[in-house]
Amino acid sequence: MATLQQPQPSPDSAGPPPGGSAVRRRRRWGLLALWAAPLVVGGLLPSVVARTPLVAWGIRTAARWDGSVTVCRASLGWFSPVVLEGVELRDAQGQPFLELAGLASQKTLWQILSSFPAVGSFRLERPKLTLLVRRGGSNLEDLLAKHLTAERGPRRVAFALQIVDGSMRVVDVPSAQSWEIQKIEVTLDSSPGMVLPERLELAASVADAKQPGSLRVRFDQQPREAPSKAASSAVLDPGRTCGQLHLEAEAIPAAMLQQLAGRLVPELRLSGTLGSKLNLQWAGTDQVGADAELSVAALAFGSRQLGKDTVRLARGRVACRAVLQGGQLDVRQATLDCDFLKVSAVGSLDRLAASLSFNLKALGDALGRAIDRGGLDLAGDGWGTFHCGRSADQGFRAAGEIRVRNLRVASPWGNLSEPLAGLTVTGGWDPKARRGHVDAATLSGEALAVEAKKIVLAQAAGGPWELCGGRLVVGPNVRIELQPAARVAGEAGPRPLKTSSSPQVEPDPAIGQGALKFIAPVLAGTIGAEGTFSIELDDYRIPLAQPAKGEIAGRLLVQSLEVTPGPLVRELAQLLTQLEPVRFKPQSIIPFRMVGGRIYHEGIELRFSDLTIRTSGSVGLDQSLALVAQMPVPPKWIARMPVAASLGNLVLSIPITGTLRQPRLDRDELAKAGRQLLGQAARDLLKAEVGRQLDQLLTPPR
Repeated sequence: MATLQQPQPSPDSAGPPPGGSAVRRRRRWGLLALWAAPLVVGGLLPSVVARTPLVAWGIRTAARWDGSVTVCRASLGWFSPVVLEGVELRDAQGQPFLELAGLASQKTLWQILSSFPAVGSFRLERPKLTLLVRRGGSNLEDLLAKHLTAERGPRRVAFALQIVDGSMRVVDVPSAQSWEIQKIEVTLDSSPGMVLPERLELAASVADAKQPGSLRVRFDQQPREAPSKAASSAVLDPGRTCGQLHLEAEAIPAAMLQQLAGRLVPELRLSGTLGSKLNLQWAGTDQVGADAELSVAALAFGSRQLGKDTVRLARGRVACRAVLQGGQLDVRQATLDCDFLKVSAVGSLDRLAASLSFNLKALGDALGRAIDRGGLDLAGDGWGTFHCGRSADQGFRAAGEIRVRNLRVASPWGNLSEPLAGLTVTGGWDPKARRGHVDAATLSGEALAVEAKKIVLAQAAGGPWELCGGRLVVGPNVRIELQPAARVAGEAGPRPLKTSSSPQVEPDPAIGQGALKFIAPVLAGTIGAEGTFSIELDDYRIPLAQPAKGEIAGRLLVQSLEVTPGPLVRELAQLLTQLEPVRFKPQSIIPFRMVGGRIYHEGIELRFSDLTIRTSGSVGLDQSLALVAQMPVPPKWIARMPVAASLGNLVLSIPITGTLRQPRLDRDELAKAGRQLLGQAARDLLKAEVGRQLDQLLTPPR
């Protein structure tokens, strides 16, 4: 009987042990979870970050912000736009800098990262910026400086920015003034490698209940030629772009720009309103065209140099149309129009022509609110022309001519009236040698004439500016007609004599009421004068920084001159028979010189009815006197003396000290002169008596 045997299974064909399938399932799920976990974490990471302080930390790090950052809500997702709400930046002192209602990106977070550097556009809703402006800077400039300092290479990010319904509060920290700029709308497109935006449009309004202001800006540029692939990563030089800029501003408060302009003019004070229009087009740096206009209204400004004084303009307008091409600037038209002056110019730096007209009364009124004119009043209407051009040595040559009709000058030291006065000047400037020169200048009129030749304004190496050289003539026949002040313009009170010197003659503001009284001190404080004279300067050197240390040499030529008694004549009156006007010697030449802060003169002959007094000596710029008056014995001293004839030949020398306002005769010298006079009189009388007796003894009787 056959036996049926079943085959034995091999070890390799053995089936899974009980429970093996479950292990394999767990292993499979574990591998799947290992692969899926990063994807899940990565997908949820933006949402997780949005709920942590990492968003604020990222803003603070990207902006290089030293203060605090607060974000009320953030929405981040790989496939949704980036959204931030309630963003606030405060500085290190806790002051608000920026408040942002909302920020939203056009692209999703995934698109921003995958398309970098083209990150797309961002929309900022209702941003509010607080700009704190101080002397020399602002909080916004501090923030931008960090980015500019850290920027090592060309900007590679392309983005667009849209600001909707923004506002800015501008605070002038030193003065505590503030202004609100509202309705700020900005559109900006920036491309990689361009220093400036490719396109910018801005519109804003300045809140003001009386006169709201506005600002509009449009700017766009593009490369003059398509950049090569190799050059696309480099910064595009603005000289290789072409574009245009249009700016229009109306009723902008000038005080809002006070700190910015104060960087050029220390301690500047501004008020009033400004307006501006600018159209600028360029194709590289070798072809630029500009059409600009700046207007001011109710402008007032002051500075450190003006002290507490303020210059005011009711209106003003400056306009210019110019083209720069191939390094040549061509001024098509430039105009200036303000309260007292109108100027129009055309040409280039090589050849420029200008015309002007002005009103001296309006000029005096404007300057009178800024500087102490010392009672000086001006009137008259003037016009003129001006031409300048570049010389062969790269210096400049200039010539000008001015005419003034109905010129009137009223001052505490006298009045001047000219139906028609003219001024012509020719000269030049050498920038390399820092040297200016007036070849010839002539001021002409019926009462006043000034002629100057070869006057030089120069600066020695490292030294002060000096006015020197040349020849200056005031004359030849300057006529003075001064009446007592009660007859002049209805004003009362004494008026000193007016000087007819030019600005070159007057070396220092300390001279005060006129240079002529320092040359001829008898003219100080006089209330009336009539005559003609001229002044010639042969040599002078005046440091502009310290005019009192200058040196001047010249002559006063008096054709005829009569003046009413001033302080010096009144002091001399005790030597005279009566107080009377004094006359200068006709056709007299009086040399004078200034050195060491004093003006020296020689040989002024003053003629009175009964004697002539000759003075020499000096007058300091501080008005101190060091004079000597030489005269014969005053007639009233010897009128009843029997030897009057012989004493009349004596010459007395009387020192005069004090000041121009309060001169003093030397009393000791007067007493000494009196004793000498008595002694001489006694000797002469004795001699005469002895002679008479001898004559009687020696004469034989008849």
